Amino acid sequence: PYLARMLIQQRKVANYQEAFARYLRKGCPGFVEHSTIKIKTAIEAIQAAGGVAVIAHPGLYRNGDEVVFEARKEGLDGIECHHSDHNHDVSQHYVSIARKLDMLVSGGADFHGPEHARSKFFGKRGCPPADFERMKEALAARA
Repeated sequence: PYLARMLIQQRKVANYQEAFARYLRKGCPGFVEHSTIKIKTAIEAIQAAGGVAVIAHPGLYRNGDEVVFEARKEGLDGIECHHSDHNHDVSQHYVSIARKLDMLVSGGADFHGPEHARSKFFGKRGCPPADFERMKEALAARA
């Protein structure tokens, strides 16, 4: 979305659809294949930069619980429990796991930019104030 926005601002394209159709889809000059890194490498990089490593929306993964438990062994700090695509039961399931494993609880809307379809969820799902404060404390301790 950021590259698409830049192309629009530079008047190379008229809108997001054109940006992806001409430049950013597979087979186009601006397409970059997704790559993956080991979870341990990602966690260590986030923590080395002073951040807390939180796994995004595990309720959307085929094996979300397994991913959380394996990532915790590698040093994962928290779980995005409150997500716009998690219903109440799924959110509470991951809150329970986070509490059991003494992990941070976060929330979010999976925001990908103002023109993205998911932007309607921005600011709609967060985490309880006590969990937000705990996140701030963890960040301060890491700084």
